[in-house]
Amino acid sequence: MLTVSADSVSELERKLFVAAGAELHTGQWEDAGGVALDPAAATPVLAQCDILDGLAKELQVVDTVAFTPMGDHRMSAGFVTSVGALSRVITRHLGADVMRGQRVAIRGGGALAACALAVAVEFSAADIFLIAPPTGGPGSAIAAAHRLGIDVTTIMTGSPQAAESPGAVTIYAENELAVQSPTGTVTGMEVLVARVVDQLRLFTGANPDEESLLATALAAVDN
Repeated sequence: MLTVSADSVSELERKLFVAAGAELHTGQWEDAGGVALDPAAATPVLAQCDILDGLAKELQVVDTVAFTPMGDHRMSAGFVTSVGALSRVITRHLGADVMRGQRVAIRGGGALAACALAVAVEFSAADIFLIAPPTGGPGSAIAAAHRLGIDVTTIMTGSPQAAESPGAVTIYAENELAVQSPTGTVTGMEVLVARVVDQLRLFTGANPDEESLLATALAAVDN
């Protein structure tokens, strides 16, 4: 049975792993079959990974650690699945062109905002605004923008300019990833479920039923 170390993530995420057939691991994370992390709290894990996926290295954000046997050692690889999860849900519900040539506002300045920034770049946003406190350092959206060579306009949270979104599309990236656009919305729960699905794919190579896990998440919230 797959064991997942998921101490830093929400209770809902832990329920989703259990619903998918995983067992929650409570010991050292190096002994688990996989590790699920809150991106905002995972910066120290970067140094513990033997290797980082290209995007995780660029953003300096990790939300998943998978292991590969290497003789008598298990190599740990850090990934950031939040980016692909957000991208996939946006494409499914809003279309691949929802940000193309648009002004995009990202509310948040930490690791989730760095993930949102990568998605805005992927979807060919014309202008990107960060509405956030002056947050810098590894794993922040500002640091990610510098590493990616992306020009962004920063707006201080609480300022008059931040009262109304300067973008046609707004990505909320403070406590969860969600999107509001003229053509519809993407909820944080949908992105969370997609992230868990991608993490399980990395851990097992299997393709979990995303609709079933979304139903589990909705039922857990209703109860």
